[in-house]
Amino acid sequence: MSNRHLIRTAIVCVSLFGLTGCGIGFNPGTNQRVSGNGANQNVGDLEIRNATIVVDPSDPSTGTLLVSIYNKGDQADSLSSVNSQEFESQIGSALPIETNQALSVGLSSDEKIYLASTTLSLIPGTYVETTFTFENAPATTLPILVNKNTGIYQDVELP
Repeated sequence: MSNRHLIRTAIVCVSLFGLTGCGIGFNPGTNQRVSGNGANQNVGDLEIRNATIVVDPSDPSTGTLLVSIYNKGDQADSLSSVNSQEFESQIGSALPIETNQALSVGLSSDEKIYLASTTLSLIPGTYVETTFTFENAPATTLPILVNKNTGIYQDVELP
């Protein structure tokens, strides 16, 4: 074997190892994927996770919000309101989010946020721009997917 052939072989091998190493580590950029139907966003010390709206497709006037909000900060916060041009939410009072705890709303939680649409726009498969307002963290708006109350959402309590 000539030195040229050895150098070419070495370059190919090093290149292959370099390219296949893209997925190494705890948070590789090549493994980032959309997490299904739920919307996610960080705002201040709060992490909004898996926000989705569940409706009965035969009644686009009402729905239920499912969401988890984790507080990784040193100060307790609370969810004051959830608003949209598409609906009005029914939160009786602010929902507390303790430090190093998660507020779970919906599915298996006692906390429920029911939505009432005056424009009949809670249609499965569409996105609704939704604003979360907190006591301490800044308000944030994110698009939330509307889902049918079937499959994994069949047990969601609707208004």
